[in-house]
Amino acid sequence: MRVHGWLLFICAVDTLILGLVIWFNTLDEITLISKAWDDVGPLVQTLLQEKFDCCGYLSHMQPMFDPDETCLDALVSSEAIGCRDPIIAFLDEFYKTIFTLLFGVVALDVVMFCFAAMVLEHRKVVRRWKRIDAKNAQTI
Repeated sequence: MRVHGWLLFICAVDTLILGLVIWFNTLDEITLISKAWDDVGPLVQTLLQEKFDCCGYLSHMQPMFDPDETCLDALVSSEAIGCRDPIIAFLDEFYKTIFTLLFGVVALDVVMFCFAAMVLEHRKVVRRWKRIDAKNAQTI
């Protein structure tokens, strides 16, 4: 039971660290998404433009949009929004769900740790009373 308690403690700390890392990434996601947009290349940018119904990153001109079914030409794409805001909104919802679940798991780990501590304490009290009863049986 003690090993179980220690494993719960380690699991809670690891899950808390993972949740905090994801939460801190949400604070800097505009920079991370900007770098990712530059790194992924035109094929993935086109897929993102189609998925989020947008053109370009900030606007259709910054950086220049990739022509596709959503952004046919400059005139059509000038009326479309940039992809940054829809992508950030999608990631915010995703990140919120993930780190909320992780913090929920930490809460469950803490409750389970408390239950394990109560079981250990109860077993200690039962052993104490058994020793007292054994002593009383010998003296009678």
